[in-house]
Amino acid sequence: AATVPQVTPLDVCTTFAVDLQRSVTSFPNNTEPVVAWTAVQGAQLYRITLYAPDNFGNLQALFDGYTDQTNYTFTRDLYTFEVGTQYGWEVYPIDNLNQQMCLSRGGELSPFTP
Repeated sequence: AATVPQVTPLDVCTTFAVDLQRSVTSFPNNTEPVVAWTAVQGAQLYRITLYAPDNFGNLQALFDGYTDQTNYTFTRDLYTFEVGTQYGWEVYPIDNLNQQMCLSRGGELSPFTP
């Protein structure tokens, strides 16, 4: 029987996590929510994706971006949030060979009417 190679997460991934001190989960609508995560040693970039459910309840990627920072602001020119919709986001580090280094981490974003 063929064996499937197991992807071993790098040791630097053990501390990769959402930074709850610097991330919002709910935010006043028409403001620009900030999400943040811990740095990964050796990461050149972080890929961030924003999701929302479509009419059938399936998650749909609304936005994909890259940053070399450990935080990201979803600015109003990128995407307009709607109150009553539950959004999700995820991020993962990319090394200098353009390879994903760690499993993605993420959270939820919920706009509310201030």
